[in-house]
Amino acid sequence: VPARGAGRAWAARGAEGADSTACREREAPRQHKARGTSAGRRHTPTMNRDMIAALNIMRRMPPSKIEFNLSGLVNLAPEMTDELLQRVDQPLQTARDTKSGKEYLLCDYNRDGDSFRSPWTNEYEPPIADGFKPSSKLRVLEEKCNMVFESYRNLYYEGGVSSAYLWDQDEEASFAGCFLIKKEVIEPQRRVHQGCWDSIHVIEVTPKAGSKLGRGTFTYRLTTTVILTMVTEKGNAGAVNLSGNLTRQGKDKTASVKSENDHVINIGQMIEEMEIDLRNQLDTLYIQKTREVINSIRRPSSSNNMPSQAFVADLSGHIQNFKRGG
Repeated sequence: VPARGAGRAWAARGAEGADSTACREREAPRQHKARGTSAGRRHTPTMNRDMIAALNIMRRMPPSKIEFNLSGLVNLAPEMTDELLQRVDQPLQTARDTKSGKEYLLCDYNRDGDSFRSPWTNEYEPPIADGFKPSSKLRVLEEKCNMVFESYRNLYYEGGVSSAYLWDQDEEASFAGCFLIKKEVIEPQRRVHQGCWDSIHVIEVTPKAGSKLGRGTFTYRLTTTVILTMVTEKGNAGAVNLSGNLTRQGKDKTASVKSENDHVINIGQMIEEMEIDLRNQLDTLYIQKTREVINSIRRPSSSNNMPSQAFVADLSGHIQNFKRGG
């Protein structure tokens, strides 16, 4: 299971207490450097039995209570805190930049200790002296990504919050980034009483030999996680909570760039295609399959309490088979 990175800090912060927070407090800049392999600590040491058991527990817990369940695991096994926070995706949290007044998303990729870097001002809140920041050239590219990604989010989601964070990797001209979108249901729509969409895109950009940041050939690798929660309420059916997450890694893409703006175009196209594919999978596979299973175990109320023809035929067939066997 590849380690993934979004919203790591939150489940633990409510349950760990000051001691464990202090242990992680100044590790974030080094962690960003450690992300030099496959964007976000995705190649990690072999998991031990305790970690495998912990992840198996998380997979069997209700997806709508990820933070609560993760807090319990952190309390039971504090020595696994860092790795659990790396491997378990959590719903994104929002904050407001005190200078620009704009909202931004909090995740492990803009965290340094207990402070988070705003993509709008490049400053940490609460302020810290030596917080990790991208290089000046990469910061310019990050600003462009946030501007374009904000427009993308408004066009596709008609609201919500988005953030993009970039960081340098060890190899010259290589970098990685995290592109985040959060859209919540503000008012009930189409019987959806509550709902939230969190998409987490982590991308690694690796240059070919001799390439510079604004010119050359680069390979892009994208890994996306979507966390979806829907709560519906309808008359006699009561409340139904449909929650889950889906992670996919796209095919590597190699492309030539003639300017730094080409990186924004290439990354944007990959994210757009991945989101379209995931939305189709969630709709045609998971939601429709859930509807099919539910319809197979109950009769709709419109049937006037009479068994359907398919049900009668199936029942008659079983009765006939039983008689022949007897």
